[in-house]
Amino acid sequence: MLRKIFFLTVLMAAVGSLTGYSQTNTATASADAVMSLPVAVNIGNYIEFGGFMPGATPGTVVLPANPNMSRQATGGVTLVLAHTSQYGITVVSGEPGSTFTLLLPSDPVSIKLQNNPEIEMTLTNIAYFSYSGVLQLDEEGYLSITFGGTLNVGADQTRGDYTGSFEITAAYE
Repeated sequence: MLRKIFFLTVLMAAVGSLTGYSQTNTATASADAVMSLPVAVNIGNYIEFGGFMPGATPGTVVLPANPNMSRQATGGVTLVLAHTSQYGITVVSGEPGSTFTLLLPSDPVSIKLQNNPEIEMTLTNIAYFSYSGVLQLDEEGYLSITFGGTLNVGADQTRGDYTGSFEITAAYE
């Protein structure tokens, strides 16, 4: 009888060891997030093509984005020096040291006569210039960029003040 009790005890212990223990283990995971400053475009100066006179044939007024280059006229257009020109300036701001892309219009932009919007000229070849040659924000998170383009003037274009606008978009790379 003692043998039966001993055998039964060993059997119960073996069955208990198969079903008795469950173990849990917990670990801690980490999560990181870096909040960047949004990229912003702030217009300083707008493009001013300055004074010019149209001729009997079409032409252009070219205002380079590089401020070290001079305004030029082609075709039937004659520049008037009494009315100065000005390249556009924009300041891009955001996360210091970040690089970004700049998107300018590739399609012609309509510049309309203020007192008669039916009459227009077009602005094409809009370009930008950065002194560093790179679109990268400085250690304080700023970059000043200049821009210019080509104003297409029709033959005997109507005299007056013309205005128009276009979008400049900056995005982090």
